[in-house]
Amino acid sequence: MQVKLLIGLILIALFYGIYDSLKGNDHFNALNNNYSLTSGKIEKYFVANKISLRGGTGLNDKKYVYYVDEARFENSYDENIYIDVPNKKPNLNIDYLIIYEKGNPKNSYILLNYPIKNSDDFSKYIELFKYKLPNDVFKKK
Repeated sequence: MQVKLLIGLILIALFYGIYDSLKGNDHFNALNNNYSLTSGKIEKYFVANKISLRGGTGLNDKKYVYYVDEARFENSYDENIYIDVPNKKPNLNIDYLIIYEKGNPKNSYILLNYPIKNSDDFSKYIELFKYKLPNDVFKKK
């Protein structure tokens, strides 16, 4: 009986993992095909270790805030197949580029490899992203 229960739990976890991965791919593909850019600030950044569970563990806490058409959005993330979580804390005093899905601004990522230190940086990024995503935006495409 215990073996059957264990196998059942493993199968449920496996199916959940596959479903979660496919759902994440849908969000990524929608963002990748119909994106826009804004700037945002990191409000909270704490990484206890590189091991995290999707949805947050309490040990890893990263939250960023951004505005789209005067509406305020908050988002957070854990490391996944598209985004690395740096061990080194980024500069919390500057803005970073935010990529979000047009029509669904909650589907977004903060791009820590695109810091905005002045207005020229943001203009430069708009031009860089004008026709397609640069190769260093995500780990996989």
